Amino acid sequence: MKLGVFIVLLVLLASCVDLKKSEQLESMDALAFEVSELMELKMTSLDTIQVYVEKVNRLDSILKRSYRNDTLEYSDAQNIDSFIALRTVFPELHSALVHVDSALVQKSHAIILLRKDIENSTGDRARYPEFISFEEEEVSMIRTRLEESHSRLVESINTFNALYPKVNDYLVSLHIEE
Repeated sequence: MKLGVFIVLLVLLASCVDLKKSEQLESMDALAFEVSELMELKMTSLDTIQVYVEKVNRLDSILKRSYRNDTLEYSDAQNIDSFIALRTVFPELHSALVHVDSALVQKSHAIILLRKDIENSTGDRARYPEFISFEEEEVSMIRTRLEESHSRLVESINTFNALYPKVNDYLVSLHIEE
C-alpha cells in the first residue's frame, strides 16, 4: 500500500515538474524572441550611424577645404561648432552599440544553454526560476541601454538635420563669394 501511494505521489510530482517545464520553456522562447528584436534594432541603428558618419565627414571635409575667412557671423560659428560636435557623437554611439551587440550575443548564447538545460532537465532544476529571472533582468538592462542609445541617435539625427541646411548654405555662400 505504501509503495502504491509513493508511486502515485511520484507520478503527480513528475507531472507538476512538466507543467513548470513548459512555462519555463515559454519564458526562454520569449527571451530569445526579445533578444532577436533587440538585435534587429541594434543593426538598424548601426546602419543609420554609418550613414550619418559619412554625411558628417563629407560636409566636414568640404568645410575644411572651403573655409578661408577668419571672420564669421556669430550664428554661422554656432552652427559650425554644433555641427563639429556631431563628429564625436556618432562614433561614440557606434562604440556603445558595439558593446550592446557583444552583450546581446552573450545573452543569446546563455539563453540557448539555459533552454537546453530546461529541456533536458539537467542542472539544478530548483534554481531554474532564479536563472530565468536573472536572464530577464539582464535582457531588460540591455534593452534599456539600447533604447537610450537609440534615443540619443534620434536626437543626434534631428540635430544634424536641423544644422545641415544652415552649414550647407554657409558653404554655398563661400563658393559664391569666390
